[in-house]
Amino acid sequence: MKPLLCNLKSSHDLREMLEYKRIMETLDYPITLCPSAVFIPVMHSKKYDLCSQDIASSDEFKTGEISGKSLKSLGVGACLIGHVDLKNRFEDKILKLQHALKYQMKVYFLLSDTKQDSDYQYTSEKIMGQIRAVLSKVSRKDYKRIVFVYEPSWLADQKVSLDIDMTEKIFQVLKETMDQELQFVFPLYYGGGLNKKNLKPFIESSVIDGLLIGKFSTNPKEFVDYLASIK
Repeated sequence: MKPLLCNLKSSHDLREMLEYKRIMETLDYPITLCPSAVFIPVMHSKKYDLCSQDIASSDEFKTGEISGKSLKSLGVGACLIGHVDLKNRFEDKILKLQHALKYQMKVYFLLSDTKQDSDYQYTSEKIMGQIRAVLSKVSRKDYKRIVFVYEPSWLADQKVSLDIDMTEKIFQVLKETMDQELQFVFPLYYGGGLNKKNLKPFIESSVIDGLLIGKFSTNPKEFVDYLASIK
């Protein structure tokens, strides 16, 4: 079964989150939840993993930031970095990545492009360039903690995903390039516009290692019923 990373953003209040947890605990599926930071303490479960939606960029903590130290003390070992909603500069993403790795956290690092870039050869080249830039700032010993997530910026929170054939071509080129250049192939996730109408071929793909799901994952009953139906 393909790992699913569910970004719940700030969609729920406490009552709704506790109900979300109850429903998700009925599901036997490899799920990682990214709840709003305020709900992390009440969302622990043996049925799924937890991931922070963001992390601070250094130990010089500022108001409202979420430190790696705090997350680790809450038993959260993963974080999402660079979601398009946050509009982080590349330099800030790198600082956050380095901070997360300092605390030995697993990192889901988002990569993106524009609609004008949408051609599988050009997109692959552009995304690979971002991967090279990221890896130039980290130690090879930390490669095992990094998962790259490709989310076309114009498809975040939309109802239409990138074409599955296009996505598989992009991922195949990326994996071949990583293997040749790095002798290391990072897990590659896709995110953007996924919903019950288009999710199945992405789950069934042998090229895509995992999926980042946003809005569709915020309704737990609909989401769980869908996953149960495609087993």
